[in-house]
Amino acid sequence: MPFDQRPGERLSRFIFDSGQLRAAAPRIKHHAFMPPPTGRLSVYWTEGVGEEAVWAICAAHVTPLRTKPVLVRGDFNSLAVYAENLRVDVDGVPHERHANVVGWEMGSTKTRLQALKLAESAECVPAP
Repeated sequence: MPFDQRPGERLSRFIFDSGQLRAAAPRIKHHAFMPPPTGRLSVYWTEGVGEEAVWAICAAHVTPLRTKPVLVRGDFNSLAVYAENLRVDVDGVPHERHANVVGWEMGSTKTRLQALKLAESAECVPAP
């Protein structure tokens, strides 16, 4: 599925760990945007999707894989990804709107800075 036909699309990352949130303000820490060892940071392409449908995607495809309930989601613009020389790879698994942020320089300090920039750009949306 082509993704970047229109730059500036909303992406969402679901957050389950309170340690990835700042207690003083509704902000997401950069740890929530650090890529796993595979270098594929799981996100969902949620541009044009209503609130109820976004949370339904989480309930059906993300929450069952976790041991905790979802706390918030971080909504951010794909332009933030491209600004960090990363890419969005829509793979459609386990849902047609699933994607991965890829292109990280794994193991470098640049990775942490890229994750920090994505976290700074993310809007914290509380779970219903």
